[in-house]
Amino acid sequence: MAFSALSRHIVAPGMMIHSSRPHAAVGQQTNGRRVSSQPVPEDTMLGTSKVIAFVPTTDFGRSRAFYEGIVGLRFVNDDGFAMVFDANGIIVRVVRTPDFTPAKYTILGWQSDDIEATVSELNASGVRFERYGFPGQDESGIWTAPSGDRVAWFKDTDGNILSISQHV
Repeated sequence: MAFSALSRHIVAPGMMIHSSRPHAAVGQQTNGRRVSSQPVPEDTMLGTSKVIAFVPTTDFGRSRAFYEGIVGLRFVNDDGFAMVFDANGIIVRVVRTPDFTPAKYTILGWQSDDIEATVSELNASGVRFERYGFPGQDESGIWTAPSGDRVAWFKDTDGNILSISQHV
């Protein structure tokens, strides 16, 4: 798939920028956001720890088929409480819940270097992209934000909203 990994860049001793694209100089604005000049201490409680994502499901079989077979995550194990997947070095735990109502917002997303190719590939696997009627959302479901960033939303087998984004 066309998903790209986030990388950690050391800017200066004790300072890091997390990005999937070339980073700006400290203090420079990118897409309206200023790059922080605040150092990231080596002993930051969670600032340098890997994130673990959690996704609810009512059906392990359907979810495994979706996340492994369609999205392309590597299945690691089923510990009885959750299925564990590797998403390019990030752990995604798909947790069995007896009943839940899917959130009305994105709960999990990926960055893509080529959103059109990723959307096309997922479409070919049966994924249907959500249409929200936003100005700038094209026929394939890709919305272009005023900043130029692009996002497409889709749902997993439990109705959880997922997204793909490509940032300028």
